[in-house]
Amino acid sequence: LPLYGLADLAFAEELGRRAALALDNGRLLREAQSAVSLRDEFLSSASHDLKNPLTAIRGRVQLLLRRAAKDGTVPPDRLIGGLKEIEAAAEKMQRMIDELQDVSSLQLGRELTFERRPTDLVQLARDMIHVSGEISTFHQVILEDGEPDLIVDVDPGRIGRVLDNLISNAIKYSPDGGEVTVTVRQVTGEDDGREWAEIAVRDRGIGIPATDLPRLFERFFRGSNVSDQIGGSGIGLAGVHLIVTQHGGTVSVDSTEGEGSTFTVRLPLE
Repeated sequence: LPLYGLADLAFAEELGRRAALALDNGRLLREAQSAVSLRDEFLSSASHDLKNPLTAIRGRVQLLLRRAAKDGTVPPDRLIGGLKEIEAAAEKMQRMIDELQDVSSLQLGRELTFERRPTDLVQLARDMIHVSGEISTFHQVILEDGEPDLIVDVDPGRIGRVLDNLISNAIKYSPDGGEVTVTVRQVTGEDDGREWAEIAVRDRGIGIPATDLPRLFERFFRGSNVSDQIGGSGIGLAGVHLIVTQHGGTVSVDSTEGEGSTFTVRLPLE
């Protein structure tokens, strides 16, 4: 039988250490390549999403300019309508840029700061529905009868972004058009008896596969039935979850693939 000395043992240990290091380096390389791929996909999707409201702005401006060049003036009603569409698209772009800035802050380990103040969620929902109507005429977004008003202490800019994200997703993932329903109401928690402001956004679109639901609020995750068909950055719902939870609230989803989805946000009233 061969005999092994201390030198052989040291050599074997060094060989094992280097093999483990090579495997670890390989894992780190794969993770880095995956991160770069995610970054590139995210930047491509974000750029595409920003182009949509920008295209709306350019199209409306060009239309108004052609009308002015042809007639020497633009009727006030057409001018006001055009300016409202431009304003809605610009606000949409601003919310998207704010979302990108939040993602950047989180990547750098910075905490988000909220500017809370008493806010009427019913009016905020009306405002976001109006914006969606300016952007898309292919869908009907309806605010269901509920509370006449519902005042909650929140950051209106960020909760507005939550609503905008949920309504925009409902429109995006209902490619055949149709109705999107928004409900705002006060509810009592079944488990804790607490009072909550509840916002629900319901669509009859393509729905979400059941296997995707547990990961739906992860950053950069996109549903398996849309990733190759409908553009998106994969940060919208992650941002919704972050904003809502940092307000002390919850967000949940009920969805059936092929039938539609309902996203429900609850914010504490106390």
